Amino acid sequence: MSNSRLLDILVLVSFLSVAVGGVWSIGPGPLQAISVVLLALIALAFGLTSVKHKHDCPENQWRMGITTFLIGILLALFPGWTPFPILFFILAAYATVSFKIQRALVWISVYTVITLTTCVWANGLDGLISSLSYIAGFYFFGIFGYIMAQAEANRRKTEELLVELQTAHYRLKEYAVQVEQLTIERERNHLAREVHDTLGHQLTVSVVQLEGAQRLVNSDPARASQIIATVREQMKSGLNDLRRIVATLRAPEEEDSPLLYSIRKTAGQFQEATGITVSLDLPDDLPPLDKTVKLTCYRLVQEGLTNIQKHAQATSVDIRLLCSNNWITLTVKDNGVGMTPDEKGGFGLPGLKERAGLVGGVFEVTSPAGEGVWLTLKVPLAAGGLV
Repeated sequence: MSNSRLLDILVLVSFLSVAVGGVWSIGPGPLQAISVVLLALIALAFGLTSVKHKHDCPENQWRMGITTFLIGILLALFPGWTPFPILFFILAAYATVSFKIQRALVWISVYTVITLTTCVWANGLDGLISSLSYIAGFYFFGIFGYIMAQAEANRRKTEELLVELQTAHYRLKEYAVQVEQLTIERERNHLAREVHDTLGHQLTVSVVQLEGAQRLVNSDPARASQIIATVREQMKSGLNDLRRIVATLRAPEEEDSPLLYSIRKTAGQFQEATGITVSLDLPDDLPPLDKTVKLTCYRLVQEGLTNIQKHAQATSVDIRLLCSNNWITLTVKDNGVGMTPDEKGGFGLPGLKERAGLVGGVFEVTSPAGEGVWLTLKVPLAAGGLV
């Protein structure tokens, strides 16, 4: 049961008690009939059965004014020791419930003046003393009503907070599901990039090398045997990468190797397997780099060499790594046939763009007329490149 409903019940019981006691004390006669009519009007004006506690609304102000006037008439007709001033106890409680505390105190002061005036008028100094108990009751019930109003406000606030908490909990569950889905999608993309960049690169190179070995098996068996041995080592490396991806989704060993060493090793293997000249322009040393940045740079070299071997029809490749102005810039450039504006490549180039975005970098593919394809990666060292 809410506090407002409890207050209504208490008021109804108190009103009936005062009304019955007051009417009985008057005794039969015309004054008793008048008191009954006034009490009925008070009950009707105050709306004991349908009081709505809307804070500071005009309806409550009019009800309070009319009821106070009718009770004042009742006290003027029957001054002195009667239970009718107790009706102001009820109004005092409702005043603190229905109005701001400043306005409620004004109403309680009005009740005090009316009661004090009628008591002094009827009984003089004795009436003054007797009125003090009534006045104390006004403020007591006013405080009681104020406490109930605060408790009711706190209850409603608690209910609102509970609804908000339930809503937030529901949204949090939705967000958790979304985060889980995004995490799964990100892991899938990560796995797809790893499979493409490791096994895809190594298998492509191995197929081309085996084709070359097949052509040389009769004319240059020693060279063919050397190519097959290189392919075997690459396949072993690819198998190890596959085991690591399936088991732990960790990056291959290049993540833990120095970037310059990995680039030189991959470029040497590419040149030996394809016969395409690889020119390296690398610094003597690099600042400490985050593992993700190192792996992103390495994958760019891998993807660039793989595409050159498959599509470029190039005779030379330039790989340049520059570290300056808080940026690390890596470029892989060939002298092949280039790309048309409509060509978007396969999964590898979008995968490199995703990798660049994860480290705060920028990946670009350009193909100037007659100058092959340029793959360029720029990563800000201050944004995560440094360990």
